[in-house]
Amino acid sequence: MKKNIALISLLLIPQASSNPLEHGVGIGLQYGGILGYQLAYHEAQHNFRAAAGLIGGSFGYDYYLTDNFSLGATYTLSVRNASSLNINYIPSKDKNSRWIFGIDLAHINSQRSSGSGFFLKQEKESKNVMWLSAGYKF
Repeated sequence: MKKNIALISLLLIPQASSNPLEHGVGIGLQYGGILGYQLAYHEAQHNFRAAAGLIGGSFGYDYYLTDNFSLGATYTLSVRNASSLNINYIPSKDKNSRWIFGIDLAHINSQRSSGSGFFLKQEKESKNVMWLSAGYKF
């Protein structure tokens, strides 16, 4: 029982800056779609993240080039799955800054028609899109 409480408190309560786990909320593919919660493991220049959003979930990786910029990739699971390359900007020179803004260059996978009658889903072609993301760490 004590182990479960310790694990839950580790995940839900923001820790000191020495803890590599970061919590955040935001919009965009990096946050699982329209609006989502992101949990990230940050160590040195590497950032591994997973998110759950209103329309799906995502997981990804970022590599910090400088204190202000990172390059990464995201895979989003949703009604139509998407893979994207992203460039993130952190306004302050601190990786632990509260705000982060990004641009995702995404490829949205095609969707084949399925179902019948009222529940018929039409076939949709693959497409490339540019998506903006914004998040706040706490």
